[in-house]
Amino acid sequence: MTGTVAVGQLDGGDRQATQAAVELLRQSVPAGVAGLVPYHTPDYPWFLAAALTPPPHARTVLLRTVVLGGELIAVADWRILESELFLNGLSVGAEFRGRGYGHRLLADGLAIARRLGVDRVGLDVACDNEPALALYHRYGFREVSRVCWADVTGHPASPPESPIRIVDWPLFQAHRAAYGFADLTVRLGAGSEARIRMVGDAMRVNWDRNMDRHVTRLRVTLGAARAYAVIGSEAGPTVPPSFACFIRMRRATSEGGEA
Repeated sequence: MTGTVAVGQLDGGDRQATQAAVELLRQSVPAGVAGLVPYHTPDYPWFLAAALTPPPHARTVLLRTVVLGGELIAVADWRILESELFLNGLSVGAEFRGRGYGHRLLADGLAIARRLGVDRVGLDVACDNEPALALYHRYGFREVSRVCWADVTGHPASPPESPIRIVDWPLFQAHRAAYGFADLTVRLGAGSEARIRMVGDAMRVNWDRNMDRHVTRLRVTLGAARAYAVIGSEAGPTVPPSFACFIRMRRATSEGGEA
């Protein structure tokens, strides 16, 4: 077990530690989605450093770490949402697993949630990550939904009567150039909007049967080599074959659970 090893907070000024934290967080990403999440962009450490620059009381990103013998061996990436503390990623170095550091970081996060006064704590976990699922169940987390990730190709040619209007291109381009990923809002006609994320040259869209006819044009506009969709379980059986599955889990801050 972890003994008296304490959990600390990482600040943006420590660039070496931020880089080490990102390298650990990359290890937590399932192999099937490698390169599709921001952790894998070369400039993501700079994004985290910027996110950790505001005064601690004003941040929405918290990096909680365990350091042993001067080495950062475990990290939890927490995001403060409106009424939820969300675990964006948790990773323990391979040689230090099974010693309780994941427990320590999770218990620390629950304590932070209570101090913040948020209603609940949430996280996503790969459907086949049985050790992580067991840990989260022990801490009172319960499944609330599932999503799959599936490649989408779109129609060979999008119809010209389906205009695409880009809402926030300057912000998107600046963020993408600085950090290697960015979110973009597009209008797809008839008053509908869609949120798109680019990570490297991969484009993520939320599943919508009407989105398929726009995918080809969006890929050309954004220079995307790959497009995939996040599809909820409510979408039914007529969806593309998936290459990854994730479970959204939550627990109330006030609930009990192992600590």
